[in-house]
Amino acid sequence: LMSRLPPLPEFARLSDRVWRVMGLNPGRWTLQGTNTYLVGRGARKVLIDCGAGRPEYLPLLIQSLKTISEDCFISDIYLSHCHSDHWGGVEQILTSPLSKPNVHKFPLPPGGKDETSFMGSFPWSLVKLTPLEDNQIIKVDPNTTLHVLHTPGHANDHCAFWFEEEQSIFTADCILGHGSVIFSDLSEYMASLKKMEALVPKRLYPGHGTMIENGPAKIKEYINVRKQREDQIVRIMHSDTKKQS
Repeated sequence: LMSRLPPLPEFARLSDRVWRVMGLNPGRWTLQGTNTYLVGRGARKVLIDCGAGRPEYLPLLIQSLKTISEDCFISDIYLSHCHSDHWGGVEQILTSPLSKPNVHKFPLPPGGKDETSFMGSFPWSLVKLTPLEDNQIIKVDPNTTLHVLHTPGHANDHCAFWFEEEQSIFTADCILGHGSVIFSDLSEYMASLKKMEALVPKRLYPGHGTMIENGPAKIKEYINVRKQREDQIVRIMHSDTKKQS
């Protein structure tokens, strides 16, 4: 798949309020790399996810802000979930000359295996995470409103962000620009897909891969593939039970 993926520019303006900055961490699971998004109309931007912590990411982010406008700054970082290719850049941003943003994430069950395995190397001493809540409203500026959507399935704490004015969703790892998603809980994942489908998003900004222009069609495709997988499993289990009886 890697060799067939369309190349994505390191920095791109995707709409009048959304810019994509690549995490520069291409790979088998990360596709062209993690997409990080600067969002907002005025000088104040929020950053959705911040890559894997590649050293080249910080200069690219600083340059991207300057390209948008000289007075651009990041007030807040919203982390979609606990996997380090989405939060690895936190430390370099907080220890850089950039203004110190607040960092937000949906809480994991405390002391659970996800916290120890996925967040084990998180820079806790540097960062006080502000907990996100499902349906929380984030007012970036008068023309930019984000809604937090708790969308578990790929990860327990996974969140997507509904961009109200644009009718678009930052899907993180719930939906990718290419290929399919690894999930830990199929029924939760299906419920999350349906939650996004109900919003009828015109456009999807995924955590990896290219932007998706027909949101409902892509979500439907994902739901259908998972449904077929579910039916297959049920058939196999059913035939196994028959053999045993």
